[in-house]
Amino acid sequence: MKCRDAHKQIHLFTELTNLERDQVVAHINECQECRELFESAQRMNNIVRRAAGVVAEPIDSFKLTNRIMERVRGPHQQSTSVIELVSSFLESKSVKWVLATISLVLISTWAIELMPAPLNSSRYSVLPNKFIGGTILDRKIFQDELNKHKESERFKRYNSCKDPFRAAQYTIECLKEAYSFQKYSKRRS
Repeated sequence: MKCRDAHKQIHLFTELTNLERDQVVAHINECQECRELFESAQRMNNIVRRAAGVVAEPIDSFKLTNRIMERVRGPHQQSTSVIELVSSFLESKSVKWVLATISLVLISTWAIELMPAPLNSSRYSVLPNKFIGGTILDRKIFQDELNKHKESERFKRYNSCKDPFRAAQYTIECLKEAYSFQKYSKRRS
């Protein structure tokens, strides 16, 4: 048996068959280096066996856990507050650019809202800024248009047919009759 093969089997000595053990013992009796390795491995196995039989119970497991966790964390991983986390997030350049852009948009929108609407007789007051192209409804004009709509024939016809206690089908049929009557009366005149 060669020393290289014997070294592998010395570490697995307890798991070998009887024939393999006899071969290893024969080689150990002839080779001084392998004998020293075998004795060292046997001492280590004895220590591990004795240590496996000891059950360690800490006096205060809570304190022991805390001390272990403090050592694991170490000085480089100290707990940080929420304010420190937020400030470190806000210090990145990309976040600064995004916040600056949002601020400019909000300031521009606020400035546009404060601008007076032009006085004209149109239905809507249009913002003077051509880039935005939005419209602002004038409340008085809107109220006037709503009142005109309520006075219209169409609105009155719909309200006369609408009945909350009857099905929607009744409203549809009523409107059909009203429209057909209106078409008939227009044809006669």
